[in-house]
Amino acid sequence: MKGLISIFLSVLILALSFNSAGTSGSQVAVTNVYWFGENSTLLPVPGMVNAPLFVTIKNTGSTIYNFTAFMVLSFPFSYGFIINNGTKVKEKSIISLPEFPSGGTVTISQLVNISSEGGDGIYLENLYAYGSTISGGVPVNLSTEFLIPLQGNIHLFVANSYI
Repeated sequence: MKGLISIFLSVLILALSFNSAGTSGSQVAVTNVYWFGENSTLLPVPGMVNAPLFVTIKNTGSTIYNFTAFMVLSFPFSYGFIINNGTKVKEKSIISLPEFPSGGTVTISQLVNISSEGGDGIYLENLYAYGSTISGGVPVNLSTEFLIPLQGNIHLFVANSYI
């Protein structure tokens, strides 16, 4: 049991400290990924609905004009929802900036649903991004990847107390 806990904590620390440098050639890098809040060390579990996920992006190159970015989620993750006139509507967060300066950072927040079929682990997801390095220029693909940690199913065991 101690071995499993040790492995889980090692994976958790790796996932929380991992900084994805982006795909080759992209000047956009994911520098931080966290659930619930910036200083939170909590991880969501399968079956959660509307868990807040935050992804911080850094421009590692020259200024990007008309920058747009959003997360492309895959199983076990899906976009969270909002209630609009009594109807649940899937909500994808999209960041659009007229100028994303060199060295600048921006954080995308996304409500995420997690399938109850999801398992413990670290998932590779995509950040779709595009923009132009020339004002008024043709947009180019600046997409990259990032890792999302997920805690597996939790089984609680309550021992009987004896007097």
